[in-house]
Amino acid sequence: MEALAKLKIGTTETNRAVIEKSEDQKKVNQYVFLKKLGQGSYGKVKLVVDENTQQQYAMKIINKKMLSRKRLPGGVSALDDVKREVAIMKKLDHPNVVHLYEVIDSPDHPKLYMAMELLSGGSVEIPVAPERVRGFMRDVISGLEYLHHQHIIHRDLKPDNLLLSADGHIKISDFGVSFLFSGDDDATQKLRGTPGFLAPEVVEGAGSFSGRPVDIWALGITLFAFVFGDVPFKGPNPLLTYQAILTRELSFPHPVEPLLEDLIRGMLRRNPHERLTLDQVKGHPWMTDSGQDLLQTSLGEVIQPTDQEVAAAISPILQWHQVVRLRSLMGARLKKAKAALTQRPVAEQQHPIASAEDESAPAAPSSSVAPSIYSATTSHASSVTSDFASLPPERATL
Repeated sequence: MEALAKLKIGTTETNRAVIEKSEDQKKVNQYVFLKKLGQGSYGKVKLVVDENTQQQYAMKIINKKMLSRKRLPGGVSALDDVKREVAIMKKLDHPNVVHLYEVIDSPDHPKLYMAMELLSGGSVEIPVAPERVRGFMRDVISGLEYLHHQHIIHRDLKPDNLLLSADGHIKISDFGVSFLFSGDDDATQKLRGTPGFLAPEVVEGAGSFSGRPVDIWALGITLFAFVFGDVPFKGPNPLLTYQAILTRELSFPHPVEPLLEDLIRGMLRRNPHERLTLDQVKGHPWMTDSGQDLLQTSLGEVIQPTDQEVAAAISPILQWHQVVRLRSLMGARLKKAKAALTQRPVAEQQHPIASAEDESAPAAPSSSVAPSIYSATTSHASSVTSDFASLPPERATL
């Protein structure tokens, strides 16, 4: 089985994790860890550098074993969220969406490593300078239109999940609570996302609701935060925040230009059927400078991951009892090989061996017999040997 498999849009899948750890350096494969960038609910993010190319990446590190035990509403594990995120990010390729370059996922190792595009500007800080708000919104709309075209509802749009590139453009990140839909049916019933950015229909929880208007609402809250530095509906706890979302009138801390106010109000209509669509937001006079600067976007072909791809996005974790059993099997085979070598001289006395020049004679045994029998176990056994047996305990994890 090949260790690397290149997907058509440039995400590399690596099924072997070689961990090295010394006093002054930590590594996984070719990536050298430099410093911690952040900590999320599902793992930490570190700055790494590829020692072969000197290219820097943001490495997301996820403990598969721990997340498989963490239960979420609906009876699923937190690992299911990560599977979905990995499957989605493997497929995406857009200038306004964070790119996933490599996934290191060994079944013998409890951690998953995601080498992602490094955005040096970090998350968008609010409020945004007035002269930059329109450009930022155009970037977000371009990325969101691409996601919806790919049948992906983000469900957690907010400034924290919008990262700035070195040239000042926004890229959408964090697909941990995103969901995939088929055809035009984007209905869902799950309450997922950040309280201050949830749409009223999500908060009400009365049956299913359409996903795309939910993203539009979050986009409207994000625009409000860009301009005013805060969300319009909030309370001291999630319950009171939900009450504000459902009942409080939209008000503005200070006057803004009429077209901008009209756009925000259009995106924050409580009735999702009356809310602006993404096409209407994209073509709104404030977004296009009254038609003088139309937003041109590129969508490409639909490359939606299947349910099977989501399920297989992360390798199953090889349990320790499996490792012990494989080692036991390898040990037994090795003992048999050694016994065969020690018994060979006796057999030679009973059955004289032909001369070395006789090509029809069986080849004499050599020390290579043991390794060949040793490696004749399953492919998992080979990786277990390389990843665990040859490493001291302190090098097993980062």
